[in-house]
Amino acid sequence: TVLTKGGAMPKARKKKNSSFQTTITKSVFLYGRPNKEKLAILQQMQNSYIALINRDIELLEKNPDIVLQLVKNDKKDPQMRKLEKAIRPEGINSAFCQNAFDAAVVQVSGRLNNIQLDLLSEGMGIFAQSKVLFAMSIMGCSKQKMEETMRQIEGTFYEDCAKTLHEMSEKEFSDLQLEFQERYASKSLEYRVPKLCFVSVPL
Repeated sequence: TVLTKGGAMPKARKKKNSSFQTTITKSVFLYGRPNKEKLAILQQMQNSYIALINRDIELLEKNPDIVLQLVKNDKKDPQMRKLEKAIRPEGINSAFCQNAFDAAVVQVSGRLNNIQLDLLSEGMGIFAQSKVLFAMSIMGCSKQKMEETMRQIEGTFYEDCAKTLHEMSEKEFSDLQLEFQERYASKSLEYRVPKLCFVSVPL
């Protein structure tokens, strides 16, 4: 044990808290009264962020391969992360792009959720009760494919869905799917594809 002059134990050196300074800097830069130069940078960042989100919303809406992920708001799905990297513009910070992509997914997912709830209230049964069957109905999957998928998911609800599908005739299934597509098309016009005009840029 090392003793200092006078026999006292040496005081432990305090670690410098650099995060405080960073936070203060960000706060002053973002929430203080920025000068014209800083304000221009902030506005440019915000405009770029909004434009990127709206671009991603359009791309997500047009992609038929990720309907289920969008319905489930599954931003961390490997296919979604792969897509985000594939459409990421060159020269832009990756975290900035990921945040914009995730924000776009939330918007598209919210729209689909509203449509699903409306179809549920209009009596579309299991095709609106289950997010998986809702997505598969949008994609136009077959009765057999839906039943197989339901049997692969654990839970009494999914077992009941599989049973309902199994007991349904092809004609009944076809008629219900036709009704689903008509109602879905109508609701898609009612709930327009989101286009953001303002959103805060995350730090």
